Amino acid sequence: MTGEFQIATYTIDVEVSLGDGPRLVGQMFLRHVADRHSGPETLADRLNDGLPFFPLRVSEPEPATLLVGKAQVRYVIGPDLSADERMAVTRAVATKVGASVLLDDGQALSGVMFVESPPGHDRPLDFVNLPEQAFVVLAQPGHECLINRNRIRYMLDTVS
Repeated sequence: MTGEFQIATYTIDVEVSLGDGPRLVGQMFLRHVADRHSGPETLADRLNDGLPFFPLRVSEPEPATLLVGKAQVRYVIGPDLSADERMAVTRAVATKVGASVLLDDGQALSGVMFVESPPGHDRPLDFVNLPEQAFVVLAQPGHECLINRNRIRYMLDTVS
C-alpha cells in the first residue's frame, strides 16, 4: 500500500553499530512532526519510541530498506545537533555531564551527556535509569552517539 497511508518523513544519515560487530551505513526515516514535542522527530525520539524496529535505507551491499531490531543495536551515530535551535534551548537548561562509557564489546566512548530529568534527579544514574531512555545520547565533536543502554558495561562521570 502506498499513497494516502504513508507518513511524511525526512531522512538523516546514520551509522548503526550492531551488537555482533557489523556496521550499517544508511539513512534513517524521521517524521516531520514529533509525537512528544513541537518540531520534527529526532533520532533520539525514534530510538526511544518504544517500538522494537526502525527502517534503515542502505545502499550496500545492494540498495534495500532494512527493518533493524533495536535490541541488536549497540549504538547509532547521527548528525551533530548543537546548531539545532530547539536542542540548544533544551540543552541550555539540562545538567551537562562529561562521561566515558565502556560498552559490552570493550569499546570506550567519551563525550557529554545532557541530563534532562525531574528536579532533584539530575545525576547521571537517574538519567540512564529512566525507563523511557532505551538509548542515551552522548554528544561528541561533530556528531551524536546514541548508545543502547543495555550494551553499557559501565559509565564514568568524568566532569561534573
